[in-house]
Amino acid sequence: SIGVRAFNYCSKLESVIMTNSVITIGRGAFSECEKLKNIQLSNNIRKIPRYSFEQCSSLTDILIPGSVIKIGRRAFE
Repeated sequence: SIGVRAFNYCSKLESVIMTNSVITIGRGAFSECEKLKNIQLSNNIRKIPRYSFEQCSSLTDILIPGSVIKIGRRAFE
């Protein structure tokens, strides 16, 4: 699991590739990572919580697997 706000304000993070061992993402886990450009979520993620990728202004590419059944409010604001 990736905890609540685990990478919040991580100024150098540009890419995220999650292994299938990741099954949960905490609220706001990657919020305000301004250089984050691409994300590949685990095939075992079922929910993208609120504010997960909020204010990731460089985000242009995200792979959301079919396992995702819920995307929280403001997840990609």
